[in-house]
Amino acid sequence: MKSFKTLRIVITIVDVVCLLAVLFVPALEAAKHNFFAWLILGLLTLYVLFMWLVLGRRNTNGYDAESDREADISKELLSQRNKWYM
Repeated sequence: MKSFKTLRIVITIVDVVCLLAVLFVPALEAAKHNFFAWLILGLLTLYVLFMWLVLGRRNTNGYDAESDREADISKELLSQRNKWYM
């Protein structure tokens, strides 16, 4: 999971640097008027937004591995208890 966070940050930095380079670097003046350069930058920006908005959400329902383990223990205890009542 740490590598995903690192990748997300690196791609975001690359996107911002490319956008600023196209806008402010005089050597890239031709890219300012190129449709395909803006298309690629737009797609990269949409991908970055998707990564931050959808894939970057935290788990907010309170579910974690420990509660899963506790639920399994409770199931096992209940199944053992129910054996004696049948």
